[in-house]
Amino acid sequence: NSGSGTSLNLPGGLARRTQQGDKLANQIEIMQSDPLAQQVIERLNLKNEEGKALTTGAFLDRLTVEPLNNTDVLELSYEGLNPEETANVINELMTIYQENNVSLNRSEATSERQFIQKQLPKIREELQEKEEALRQFKEENNVIALSQEASSTVSILASLDQQIIQAEASLNDANTRVTELTERLGLSPEQAMIASSLSESEAVQNALTKYQELEQELASKKTRYQPNHPIIQRLEENLSAIADLLEERVNNVLQEELPAEEISGDFNVQLNSMKVSLVQKLVNAEINYSAQQSKLEGLREERQQYQNRKAILPKLEQRQRRLERQLEASRSTY
Repeated sequence: NSGSGTSLNLPGGLARRTQQGDKLANQIEIMQSDPLAQQVIERLNLKNEEGKALTTGAFLDRLTVEPLNNTDVLELSYEGLNPEETANVINELMTIYQENNVSLNRSEATSERQFIQKQLPKIREELQEKEEALRQFKEENNVIALSQEASSTVSILASLDQQIIQAEASLNDANTRVTELTERLGLSPEQAMIASSLSESEAVQNALTKYQELEQELASKKTRYQPNHPIIQRLEENLSAIADLLEERVNNVLQEELPAEEISGDFNVQLNSMKVSLVQKLVNAEINYSAQQSKLEGLREERQQYQNRKAILPKLEQRQRRLERQLEASRSTY
């Protein structure tokens, strides 16, 4: 061989400084590949000493590619027929290597772009599914801001506890009032037990209303007429008749509500003008008692609902955080 060997390092970007290990080994393999060698031979029209076309095997025998010690730089050496050929081979080899590398990068970029475009609809669909799952969760569980709801629920429960205490006190007062009026009316234990029926009787209510109207009219007329005036006498007779009717209806209600075998002694309630007023007060007291009882039941039911909600808030918060993490992961991917 009359040519001299020349060694060249891969400079700058063309030096193809790479990571050590497998990647460096891959670069050496590419440099020493048959396709790369064939391209250099054809472009430079390389010949052997006999003037015949150089084979890829002969070319690769003359080419040396190895890493410099303790670096990630490759050193190329080629034994040409002369220094000019050696330099041309090294330069052409680097040119072809760079062209192939650019082509590979473009191919990889195209493949990546096509892959992304193919995956985008699926990723978009997954993102929409995560958004819909979070929306449905909030809608089904009436979720707006769970952390704020947890704090407000504690305050609401404390307020309801106070309202329940007050309602219980009002109910006790109403019950005491009913008991007092039944005693003043002289109702037996059996009658007192079913006295609440008076507030539900339309017949008793109508008789009481008529009695009150006549009472007011009589009081008004007495300011204009003497006690023995016919108008006064007629109103007093009407008032007495209404009182008798009211007494009859009160007794009918009480006897209808209690089985005959439980009636003891004289069950009839005798009503005078004072007791008619007491009946009216009793009816009002029973109505108030029922209202207080309904209010208390409503407060207790409302408190139970908030208590039930409070019990599930930790699980709802945990589930919401999981859904939000899944949604955030889908958004990051998209």
